[in-house]
Amino acid sequence: MSALIALGPALFAAGAFASIIGMVTVAIRREERNFTLTRKAPDVTTRAARHVNGVYIRAPRPAADFETAHVWPPASQLEFERVALRIKVNQVA
Repeated sequence: MSALIALGPALFAAGAFASIIGMVTVAIRREERNFTLTRKAPDVTTRAARHVNGVYIRAPRPAADFETAHVWPPASQLEFERVALRIKVNQVA
């Protein structure tokens, strides 16, 4: 009887491990079939599988970050001087 009690947690852990491996396998097949590895994960299963495997995507920054980006040629003389000063400071440092 004590052997069955000791075997219970081991069987539970093995079942949990097997179900995680099965879920990851299904999610990987789904990603391959739908060609979604270069986009955001379409559902919870694929997101969890990516997390387990340590896979992520690099997404472009939101448009709000690009609003502050410098556009060349500068729109005004003042902006030109700021950019020139920034370049000069970076060259000295």
